Amino acid sequence: MVAQALDGLPEELGKLMRNVAVLVEHGEGPPGLLGLYEGIPLTNRSTQYSGVLPDRITIYRRTICATCWSEWEVEEQVRKTVIHEVAHHFGIGDDRLRELGWLPSALLTSQPVAGPQARGDKACRHSCRVTAYSTSPCSAPSR
Repeated sequence: MVAQALDGLPEELGKLMRNVAVLVEHGEGPPGLLGLYEGIPLTNRSTQYSGVLPDRITIYRRTICATCWSEWEVEEQVRKTVIHEVAHHFGIGDDRLRELGWLPSALLTSQPVAGPQARGDKACRHSCRVTAYSTSPCSAPSR
């Protein structure tokens, strides 16, 4: 799914991505995060930029599965998360992403929103279930 999201980026953007590795973390990430960009955005790189390890975009698979109820929702959330983190690689911050509609307030909170989530339970059609007491792996495909 991550590979599909990257392949769905406009070709011009893909060609501009430099020195960045995209990883899928199969465990849970930091609370409240579906993905994370770590590195030096392209807009902050100078002629002094050389000999550094690649930037990293990490997508947290179990966290995404825990917030979704269907395979379609998982695919859509992966796509949105990849686009969001790639935007950070290009130097676009959260304030601007929020203005553009790519950072809704629901993604800013780790608090349950409604339904079964209000009990602290989150599940998806992929048989993953995350509760305050136990976790089981999500079987949603990763690429």
